[in-house]
Amino acid sequence: MNLTLLKYPIGGFEYQPDGQILSYLDRIENAPTEIENLVSNLNDDELNWRYRPGGWNLFTLVHHISDSHMNAYIRLKIACTESGKAISPYDEKAWAELDENNISSVNDSIQLLFFLHRKWVTFLKELSLEDLEKTYFHPSSQKHVSIREAIQLYAWHSDHHIAHIKQGISAQGKYGPTE
Repeated sequence: MNLTLLKYPIGGFEYQPDGQILSYLDRIENAPTEIENLVSNLNDDELNWRYRPGGWNLFTLVHHISDSHMNAYIRLKIACTESGKAISPYDEKAWAELDENNISSVNDSIQLLFFLHRKWVTFLKELSLEDLEKTYFHPSSQKHVSIREAIQLYAWHSDHHIAHIKQGISAQGKYGPTE
């Protein structure tokens, strides 16, 4: 078993400076539908399947996607309105371990993704070429990230976790339920 392939089933993120923004926006826009189609018919036992050894279960993974994309939406609005400003990183693992994620329906996060992605993509489609070059500063990586790069990153992030969901479904509990 190749753990790296299980962690990164579509490969790691690689920024493409000449990438077509509209194709990335389409991927972000379509992600909630893909996620819903994958998990809507899964029962609680199946939502507890992991996508890899030591990885989150599918239930936690869907909640993580909504948490992450809420943060991304806010980060990109900060970049647009206060270019160069440092954003506040958050502890993804700690967020994933909050009790809310053990109680909330996976459908709550899916519905949030539908509304959030619609608003997010509407905002991003209205940006000028100049706006796409505005940045936020990420203190953890000590790097300025342009809106253009972040759009690609979150299109990749969507695809990355959609691949994880597919992997968890295909594994059918091989990697166990949540501990």
